[in-house]
Amino acid sequence: MLHPRIHGGILGRPALPSDAADMSANHIRAFDLVVVNLYPFEQTIAKPDVTLPEAIEQIDIGGLTLIRAAAKNHAFVTVLCHPEQYPLYLEQMQEQGGEVAPGFRQDCARQAFWHTAT
Repeated sequence: MLHPRIHGGILGRPALPSDAADMSANHIRAFDLVVVNLYPFEQTIAKPDVTLPEAIEQIDIGGLTLIRAAAKNHAFVTVLCHPEQYPLYLEQMQEQGGEVAPGFRQDCARQAFWHTAT
């Protein structure tokens, strides 16, 4: 999940010649969608009988990294971090002929940054 090719595909900007060249040279394919649902940390630690090992196991590291990387590159990548976003994404794809409007990607990025910050 934290492999350079994964993050290169998320952070790469195919419209920039330098990024496109780096991606090609390193056999990196661009991502246009990243979907991550984080571990249920808050629900886990809310349990009265939760143990420290159980709580630690629910600390998500890779998911946060993927979400923030995709949100950073929202000009090229859509990031979904809540299941309730899925129908809105599909609606966008239908309305935009298989594309996603830049404003939608920006809204998703804003939600992603808020989600990871809280």
